[in-house]
Amino acid sequence: LEATVRDYSRSGLVPGEQTLHWRVAGEPEWRVVPLTAGRSPNLQVATIPSPGAEKRVEYYFAAADRSGRRETLPRVAPGAVFAFTIRASAS
Repeated sequence: LEATVRDYSRSGLVPGEQTLHWRVAGEPEWRVVPLTAGRSPNLQVATIPSPGAEKRVEYYFAAADRSGRRETLPRVAPGAVFAFTIRASAS
């Protein structure tokens, strides 16, 4: 997954505070994966390990800068999140 993270404060991003939070729908605990630098200056990327076919995965992004600002995407996460379903291949 990819996210654009811009430091509008210009104070610098806090190392290790750019993360992807994910879980299989219905599970209580969020797993955290660090975001790493992507192919362009503001692009951050992370990979979710496959939890298996026919699973619905929920996720959100979080970031912090040195001005003390913390943001999530979606903005109201974890109250609202992005999601996708892994489908079994037809082979």
